[in-house]
Amino acid sequence: MDEAGSTIRNADETSPTFPEHFSAYLASKVRAELLVMSAKEIGFRTVSLRPPAIWGPGDPYSRGLPGAIRTGRFAFVDRGDYAFATCHVDNVVEAVECSLERGEGGRAFFICDRDRQTFREFVASIAALKGLSIEKLGSMPYWRASAIGWALDAVWAGGSQILLVNLLLTTTVEIPLPM
Repeated sequence: MDEAGSTIRNADETSPTFPEHFSAYLASKVRAELLVMSAKEIGFRTVSLRPPAIWGPGDPYSRGLPGAIRTGRFAFVDRGDYAFATCHVDNVVEAVECSLERGEGGRAFFICDRDRQTFREFVASIAALKGLSIEKLGSMPYWRASAIGWALDAVWAGGSQILLVNLLLTTTVEIPLPM
């Protein structure tokens, strides 16, 4: 996602990063990577791994989604019909091991699961593990979810922090698989 929150398509590890991102979380990841990579200049072999949404035992998706679906507190944004890249925790571990054994220093690597899926398909797979169906879940357009997020942020945080909007903008746009 670029500094304005627009989806970047067909990105690879050489695509630009955005240290002044609207999302403090994403900006902090970019700044941390820049710090790690700068350590190469003083003799360290550094590698940056860039996983997308990490899932596996105990992850926030597996913990939170089933209860929200069961109680009717979950709705898709734009039906969840956008690409959503994931990385199982076991694949993250394997990537760390590979980077320690064979990683070329001073480089960044996207890591993700091999399967392509939409956010809707991802939620369906989590729901199915708990015997839940997503067929009757509601959906709202992105513009409405964004407006609700801005309004709730202003009420809950006195307008001083962007909480829900940040979450919305960073989780409801296409996260494509790296090429």
